[in-house]
Order: sequence, then C-alpha cells, then structure tokens
Amino acid sequence: MFQIYFYPYLNEENDIDGFQAQLINDSDLDYLYDITYSSGRETSKRFTSQVLSYGDQKLNYLKFDHLNESPIFAITMWEKLSTGTGPRLNYILKIKAKSFFKHKMVDSYTQQTYYKLGLEEVKAKTQTQEESLKNYTRTVQVEQEKQFVAATPINLDILNKANFSTSIDLHIEQLVGDSSNMNTFEKLQYQLFKAKEYIEEAYMLGIDKVYLLHGVGKGRLKNDLANMLKADPTVAQFKNEYHGQFGYGATEVIFK
Repeated sequence: MFQIYFYPYLNEENDIDGFQAQLINDSDLDYLYDITYSSGRETSKRFTSQVLSYGDQKLNYLKFDHLNESPIFAITMWEKLSTGTGPRLNYILKIKAKSFFKHKMVDSYTQQTYYKLGLEEVKAKTQTQEESLKNYTRTVQVEQEKQFVAATPINLDILNKANFSTSIDLHIEQLVGDSSNMNTFEKLQYQLFKAKEYIEEAYMLGIDKVYLLHGVGKGRLKNDLANMLKADPTVAQFKNEYHGQFGYGATEVIFK
C-alpha cells in the first residue's frame, strides 16, 4: 500500500550523485504521515504532512555514499477521516546498500529509472500507548544498533498543516461579510491584518508557499501587501504575476 521510490540524480560526470526519496500512496484513501529519517552520517530529519489517494510526497535527498550508513525511515500513518483520524499504522524501511540496486524499475511511459522499496509493517502489542511507543523505538534501535527518535503520535500541528488552505481570499466581503460600517482605510487595514495573521500561521505550520488573493482593482492592497512581505524575515520571495488558478489578482508567497 505504501512504498518509497528513489529517483537518481546524475552529476556532471554522469555518475549517480544521490536519490530523491518520494513517499507513494497506492491506496484509494488519504493518509496523514509522520516520518523520521535517520542514518549514521546525518542528523535525523522529520517529515509531517498528508499524502492523498494514489498521490506522492517528496521526502529527503539521499546522497549516494550514504547508502552504506544504514539509513532508516520510521513511518507512522493515519487514515484521514472527516471526523479525525483512523488507527495508527507503523512501518519501517531499512535500506541495505547490497540489495538496494536490485529494486531497479523503469517507467514504461517516461523511461525514467527509479528504485522501488516497500515498507515493513511494525505490529504494536496490546499495551498502553507509552509502552507501545517504547517497544517500537527499541525494535528500531536493535536493528540499527544505535538510537534515533521514532515517529511520535499525531498532534494538532500535523492535522492543522494537512487541513491548512494554501490560499486566502482577501476581498473584504470574504473576510467580514457586511462591511458597510467600515471606511476605505479600515477595510484596507483589516485586510492587511488578516494577511499578516495568515502568513504567520502558514510559516509556523511549515507550509512551503501560499497565495494571497487580492484582485486587480487599483492596486493599493497589492502594493501594501508587497511592502509587508518585503519586511517579513520569514518570506524568501513573492511574485505577483499571472497564475493559472487565480489569474492576475494573486500574490504567490514562498517561505524560507
């Protein structure tokens, strides 16, 4: 049901420099995930988000010479339900350099080469949540022969990130409904306030980029948003140009 694909990248000498890891969901259900990657040479990395039905999500870039460092992906998945989440599912992927290249695949359509590895399910015993998590961590430690932080139970941040909308409509009627008691200055200030509030929440949740929908109009809101974004230390860049989904009335914001 879940796999990780590794797409090779070639250097200038046409040798494999490393692999882009990608989580694949081959089921007809949406899942939230919490993944911890660990190896002997790198600091542990954690990835939390959602992967939609028959969708994929990029994870980390694995250097070629790190294959010999016993890299491990410790993975926890939850089915995404309208009322919350389903039961917790634990998986582990232990990469062994000797067998890694036996999993070579070639996409029949694009002819792109990749390596496809399945996940091993870790069955939890009937114990308390705390005891189960300890046993799960101990299993990984024995097999890797060193300690690393296993995936932790799902929390509100993961749910909030998965459900966070990557665009906000700043038209005043979308923000307050009836704005007849507000003058032009008050409307503009409230729009900027909501934009700043939205940007701060997106950054705190680890969102990569968002869209501020301000329309075309006379450009006052667009310009004031640009000034706000220029002064924001969390913003790497922003672009106000034509977007296939939103047309010309949107600013794309990319975070650092």
